[in-house]
Amino acid sequence: LNAERKVHQLYRWNQGKLPRIDAVYGVGAPYFEGLSAPWVCGPANFLNVSYPLSLLKASILDVWLGCYPDVPEDNDELLVIHLTRYPSYFLVDQMHPLLSREDELIMDDLQKFPVLSLPDGAFPKIQHHLQGLGFQRSTVGAIRHEVSCWEGRTEDQVTVSYGTVHTISNFGGAKVPLPLSTGLTVGDSLVVDRRFADSDHFRRLLINLSERARALSETLEDLECCSDPFDFLSNTITP
Repeated sequence: LNAERKVHQLYRWNQGKLPRIDAVYGVGAPYFEGLSAPWVCGPANFLNVSYPLSLLKASILDVWLGCYPDVPEDNDELLVIHLTRYPSYFLVDQMHPLLSREDELIMDDLQKFPVLSLPDGAFPKIQHHLQGLGFQRSTVGAIRHEVSCWEGRTEDQVTVSYGTVHTISNFGGAKVPLPLSTGLTVGDSLVVDRRFADSDHFRRLLINLSERARALSETLEDLECCSDPFDFLSNTITP
């Protein structure tokens, strides 16, 4: 079965017959909408790094748009091309008590509220950073009841979660960023089998997605493009 998958993948790349691309949750829409043929776009709803990587290595998926820093390092098998960088936010309800604070927020202020935890091991590097800030709870739940913080509110209205320039719009304005940095920079990164990175199909895809990244950087204040991906491509592929 694995050998057959590899043959099918070679056919997709060599003939340009419906190569497959997918993405982590929240990232796919601005890149995949209206993506020209021959690409077949997945639902862009991966909530971890291990599963899409396994599909890539098994020749089921041809290109994956992942979330930096939880993408692999360049190696003999995979090539990683970074498109953008942007901050990760703490997101809260519009009426969250922390938004009414007049003094400057610090990390300890967040410990009074439940903090949404990522699934264990889903995004290891991001999880490690958040744990370093003291957010290690595996479940959502308050430790102590404080009338000024909780009275008249549901747990969802006081829970602190995370978001980015890509995902904040999914909340329809119900969630807003806290004026406190997570200190975490994330980004959009393409991962492809190194054997196919010099193909015309991948180069055309890279042109398309890098143009979309530049367009996003003009409309989203916190999003910045990385250096020219084609410079990176030419410097990392051995003729």
